[in-house]
Amino acid sequence: MEQLGYSYGVTEFLQLKGTIIADRLEERDWHVAAFFAESVVQIIDIKKTGFGFSWYTAGSAGIRQEEADSVLFGPIVKFAHKDVSLTLNPFFEKTFGDNQIEGIAFDYGWQFNVGVTKGVTLSLAGFGHIDDLGHAPPVSQQEHKIGPLIAFETELSESRKLALETGVFFGMTEATPDTAFKVKLSYTH
Repeated sequence: MEQLGYSYGVTEFLQLKGTIIADRLEERDWHVAAFFAESVVQIIDIKKTGFGFSWYTAGSAGIRQEEADSVLFGPIVKFAHKDVSLTLNPFFEKTFGDNQIEGIAFDYGWQFNVGVTKGVTLSLAGFGHIDDLGHAPPVSQQEHKIGPLIAFETELSESRKLALETGVFFGMTEATPDTAFKVKLSYTH
């Protein structure tokens, strides 16, 4: 599954993002599977206190008939001190429409970062998904993964940056793939 997204900081405290998700069906051409519209509203600026708090909301529209529409929401909590930071993302997801799934799911992510040198960051991150919190499946049937990341960032000019983040994740349960790779290239202007 591939993602292509564009984000725009409307103000210092509001960011909007649109993402298109595409995949290949049976090794054929790429097909658009879903479209996401996201917003992040910053409530407490981490630069001032070392603690940051934002609210995340996203809506997705399934393009293919078998895809459900959904809304995803929750806090983004950050702690930082010098070159060390921790980000926590506990999100809730509710599907609706023709292919809705009963209940509310829980998606989480966390990332611990250590700045090694200017422009290089080492991280340990984890992600997971639990279907229907009211009737949660056994842990072995939930998705949980963890793994190391390395990020490189360089300034192209005063207000332009190019960043590359890459890593590998290891599945911790039967329902999670054994390994997954992450490569994220971003350009900030």
